[in-house]
Amino acid sequence: MISLGLIISGLVISTFVSLSWILHPGKLERGFTDHFQQWLDSSSFASQNFARTEFVGGSYGGKANAQDKIRNHPVIFIHGLTDIAVGTVGIQQGFSRSIEYFLLNGYKKSELYATTWGFGDLTESVASAETFNEKNVMYVRKFIEAVLQYTGAEKVDVIAHSMGGPLSRRAIKGGQVTNTIENFNVGLALTDSIDTYITIASPHYGVLQCYGQGNNPSLPQCSNQNGFSPAPSQFLKDLNDDPTREGDHIYSFASSQDHILTALTYDDFSKYTGTFPTVDQSYYFKTRPYSHDCMKDVTAMLQLQAVKFHNFNIDFDKMTENGKYCELYPY
Repeated sequence: MISLGLIISGLVISTFVSLSWILHPGKLERGFTDHFQQWLDSSSFASQNFARTEFVGGSYGGKANAQDKIRNHPVIFIHGLTDIAVGTVGIQQGFSRSIEYFLLNGYKKSELYATTWGFGDLTESVASAETFNEKNVMYVRKFIEAVLQYTGAEKVDVIAHSMGGPLSRRAIKGGQVTNTIENFNVGLALTDSIDTYITIASPHYGVLQCYGQGNNPSLPQCSNQNGFSPAPSQFLKDLNDDPTREGDHIYSFASSQDHILTALTYDDFSKYTGTFPTVDQSYYFKTRPYSHDCMKDVTAMLQLQAVKFHNFNIDFDKMTENGKYCELYPY
């Protein structure tokens, strides 16, 4: 059952380290550990280039050594369009803030993973070429498989932002992807290997900016086959029609302040496109600072609560107050 804009009261609220860290972000030891990279180099994933060393912050995660024991479900972070895994500049900071917050609250680098899918390029002409294609879907799929095999964990958690939502949903659901552009099989569903699945500001039913552009060859990103067309595209329609679950516990966060998913003529479109049929519980924000990119950073407390305790029992006022200083606002 989907519960939009749920406010939990009268329940015990979990307490974590304050979100004041958002003003003074720590310096992550970005990249994979030598232990993880050596494992990748000797595995069937060696050709995937998950490290993405061409970027500062192109990847994150890995054990310090063979004795580094996994205590929590490993968390895999899937970034959005034009972003990179754990970058350092502007809107290309990926999940740096969330990872910092998880580290402050009992997680280790061996339990947190991210890679950079796609071009990682802010250039408009490059960004407009990104779609829900086989290359992107299978890259995300292989990374999830690699983390499962490397950590030996029975289950992992997946947290995705923006375009990373639909990409990771198909990567997890598996099955056949068929449209007039591509036809490929993702493989068997990974549902049994996912404990908690979360999407943040994701366009599960497309974006209104692509309205009427589904057949525009200069905007493949808006394709009515494998793009963001709000019709929705064939890829998104098939994804939402597929009843296969993305995990044991499924959540989505969306916001009326999201300038990417909201339009002046349809203010609630972000609520509609920000969730999807298999979601167990959703939260719809209506105030600053829950913009498209800040929502990813500011909701770190809520992300942690959901993966650890499978509920939304946090101090929302505190999270919002601290988040007002998100350096990415209003993006």
